[in-house]
Amino acid sequence: MFLLSQWNGQHPQPFIETLWFTTESGAHAYVANSKVWDPALDHEIVPTQDQPTPDDYRRELVDRRPPEVAAIYTAIWDIGDADPITVKEQRVSAHAAHEFTSPRTTFTLVTEHLHPLTRQKASRWAYDLFARIEVAGVDRPQTEAILATTVNDLRSSDKLITREQAIELAAANAAEQRNYFEPLNKAEHEIHQLSITDSRADINPELAARTWHFFEDRAAKERSYSQELGFPSLQTEAPYLGESPLELANRIATRHEQIGHQWRIAAVRAERARGARWEDIGEALGGISKQTAWNRYATLIGEDKDNDPHIFLVSIDDTGKIAREYWFAHRSPVINSYTVGSVLEQFATDTDPSAPFLIARFLADDNAKLSPLLGTTTEGPGLYLHRDHK
Repeated sequence: MFLLSQWNGQHPQPFIETLWFTTESGAHAYVANSKVWDPALDHEIVPTQDQPTPDDYRRELVDRRPPEVAAIYTAIWDIGDADPITVKEQRVSAHAAHEFTSPRTTFTLVTEHLHPLTRQKASRWAYDLFARIEVAGVDRPQTEAILATTVNDLRSSDKLITREQAIELAAANAAEQRNYFEPLNKAEHEIHQLSITDSRADINPELAARTWHFFEDRAAKERSYSQELGFPSLQTEAPYLGESPLELANRIATRHEQIGHQWRIAAVRAERARGARWEDIGEALGGISKQTAWNRYATLIGEDKDNDPHIFLVSIDDTGKIAREYWFAHRSPVINSYTVGSVLEQFATDTDPSAPFLIARFLADDNAKLSPLLGTTTEGPGLYLHRDHK
């Protein structure tokens, strides 16, 4: 036998799902399909001499059927590709494919994703030309046929850019990136790295000087760039192509604050894991009270159980009205894919084949508010799991 354990590797306190498989290939097949539904899943497959119990069979934990997956095909015409027409296949969950009711076509204009100066020059002759067309659908032949027809129609109407024009635009855009954006981005990165070492400009003359020169150089480049674009660059209110100095400074400061906040959350979680009291944590955070420390961090580290939502089985009709059919309370070891599945069978006349997997994934994700469709009732409304406060 092979024992498969699956869990969400990004969750601080992951729910671990354990299943039995008679073959290693069966376990790997289950993992492969599971990752299509939830790419964040980690897993471990261990050979064992142990055998599943009758209760494991009853709870459908042995050789469980993999969750259903499907494919979405995207046919692409792109003037920048060596082969103008390519087809990409993406494995998706059966629910995602079911929602793909008809092929979807996406058009990308030549002027999209160009830098301002290159875009302004190109808009004089290429404002209505297309550089990329995508058609996505679940039927590959149909998807390719729609793309071929669309490309032929646009080509006959002279709405597609030529390869020579595309090469010329790409060179101009690269020059604009190299001459304007790269120097500013490099200078900003250097200042950011310097500020990490010592963010107090009053005791760091190098940081103060380089910050001042950065804004002066940025203003000079903005004036020159704006003049080339035809803006009133000599006026003090000349437009900034990017962020103003204050907007940029605020973004950098916010970045530092966010990084610092994440460090504090991780540190509080680590301290609580080793048994630190909230009084000690509050003192280490600058002498704040036990209650203040708890208010700020308990929910963020997953300890505020009083505010945890409850789990319900609900029905949703065509109007979107939600009705609670069954209350499971908080997530706990006894609330699992088997116990929830048993309740689901009492209410559903038609159950999704992937329901055990969908239930397990919903229970494992504390942030999930509504599960995919699990089944339907005799009257027609769909059945779902729902997290909400009682």
